[in-house]
Amino acid sequence: MSKKRMTVAILLMLLAIIVPVSLYGYTKPLPEGFSYEGPIHYTNDVEFLKDLSYKKEDQTVVDHEILDRMLQSIHEADDFIVIDMFLFNDHEEPDQNYPSMAEKVTKAILDKKTEEPDTEIIVLTDEINRSYSSHESPHIEKLQKHGVHTGYFDNTVLRDPAPLYSGLWRSFFQWFGTGNHGWLPNAMSKELPDVTARSYLKALNLKGNHRKLLFTEKEAFVTSLNFQGRGAYNSNFAFVVKGNVIQDLLYTEKKTGEHSGIDGQVFESLSFEESATAKELAKYEVQVLTEDKIEKHLLKGINASKLGDSILVAAFYLSDRELIKAMIDAASRGVDINVILDPNLHAFGRDKPGIPNQVVAHELEAEGTENIHVRWYNTAMGEQYHTKFFMFRSPKRASVIGGAANFTKRNIDGFNLETNLKVSGDPDTPLMKEVSLYFDRLWTNKDGDFTVEANKYKDRSRLKHMLYILQERTGFSTF
Repeated sequence: MSKKRMTVAILLMLLAIIVPVSLYGYTKPLPEGFSYEGPIHYTNDVEFLKDLSYKKEDQTVVDHEILDRMLQSIHEADDFIVIDMFLFNDHEEPDQNYPSMAEKVTKAILDKKTEEPDTEIIVLTDEINRSYSSHESPHIEKLQKHGVHTGYFDNTVLRDPAPLYSGLWRSFFQWFGTGNHGWLPNAMSKELPDVTARSYLKALNLKGNHRKLLFTEKEAFVTSLNFQGRGAYNSNFAFVVKGNVIQDLLYTEKKTGEHSGIDGQVFESLSFEESATAKELAKYEVQVLTEDKIEKHLLKGINASKLGDSILVAAFYLSDRELIKAMIDAASRGVDINVILDPNLHAFGRDKPGIPNQVVAHELEAEGTENIHVRWYNTAMGEQYHTKFFMFRSPKRASVIGGAANFTKRNIDGFNLETNLKVSGDPDTPLMKEVSLYFDRLWTNKDGDFTVEANKYKDRSRLKHMLYILQERTGFSTF
C-alpha cells in the first residue's frame, strides 16, 4: 500500500472513531436528576437581594448585601449547610488586590463546624478552582481537614458544547488523566502553580458546574454571585426562599454530589423545615429549573407575551440564538422589551473585546421594530454587571426567571450545570414591585450613574457578528 493510501486509511479510521464519539457527546442524555423541572410550590417567603457597584457624583459606591446575608445564614444554620459554587477561589494577578469572599465563607464554615460540630456541611464546586487537578484548592483542602464534605464535579458526565474538539479528547486524551506536576504557565493567574498539558486539554472541553447555591434547613439562596475575589465588585442578585422548595434543591444537589465523589446517603440524612402555604393564600409560585429547562421556560415566557406586555432583561451574557429570535418575534407583536447588558469589557480581571453583547445589542435594536431598547451597565471599576434574569410583565401576571445561568447556548441548552428559580405572582406583590423598581432605577439612573445609552458600546461590525455566531454554534467561546 502506498504512503498516500496508508495516510488516507488512517485518517478514515480516526474519523470512524471520533465522529460517532463527537455526536454522542453532543447529544447524549444527561444523568438522572439533571435537566430538572421541579413542581410548583406556593409561598409568601421570597426575597430579592442585590449587589450594586456604581458611580454617584464622581464617587464610587459599592452597595452589596448578598454575601453578608449568606454568612448570616451559615451562622444561623442548625442542621445542615449545602453550598454549590462555581468559583470558590482568590485567583488574581500580583498587581491585583481584591477582597477575599472565599476566605470569608471558609472562615464562616469553619467557625460553624467548631461551634456546632454535628452540623452537616457539604461544599461542591468545579474543577476550575484547582486548575483541573494541577494543584489543590487551599480553601477546599482546609474545609476537608475540618470534616466538611467536599467534592469537585465530574464534568465528563455532561454533554459536550464543542464536539469538534471533545470527540478527539474523549477518544484519545482523556485516558491519560490530568496529572499534578505542572510545567506550563497557569492562565488563571501568574501566582498560581503551573499546570499540565493534560489539564489544559481537559479545560478545553469548555463546560462545568456553573451553579451558585447556598441553602440550609431554613432558607435557600439561588444567585448569580461567585465566591471569587475578582468578582468582589460585580453587580449581582439573589433570590432567598424558604419552605418546601428546599426539598427540590436537596434532590438536585444529591445528584450533583454523587457525581462529585460524595455518598448520596449524606444527603438522605438531611431534613429541612417544611412549610406549605395554601395556594389561595400564597403570594408567589416558585419552581426550581436546571440546565435546559431554563431555556424551555424562558422561551415559553417570551412566546406567550403579547401586545401590552413587557419584558425586562438583565444579563451578563445574552447570546442564545433561540432567545434572540424569540425576542425579535415578540417585539414584532408589540411587546415592549428593555434590556440592560454588561458591555463585556472585563472578565477575570482582564480586558475583553465586547463579544457577544455588543453585536447582539445592535442586532436586537436593528431587528426589534423599535420595541427593543438596550442600555449598558456603566462598569466603571473593572467589574461586571453579573445579574441574570428575565422578567415577564402583563397586567395580571408577572414572572421572574433568574439565577446562575447566563443566557447562552452553553448555559441554558444542557451543557453546563445551572440552577435558576422561576418566581411568579401578581404584579402588585412586594417582590414583583421590588424587581420592577430595581430595573427602573438602573434604567433611569435614579440616584446614581448606573447605565449608559446603547450607542456607547453596540457594535455594527458584521465580522464580529459572524465571529459571535461561529463561537455560539461551535461552542469554542468564553461565553
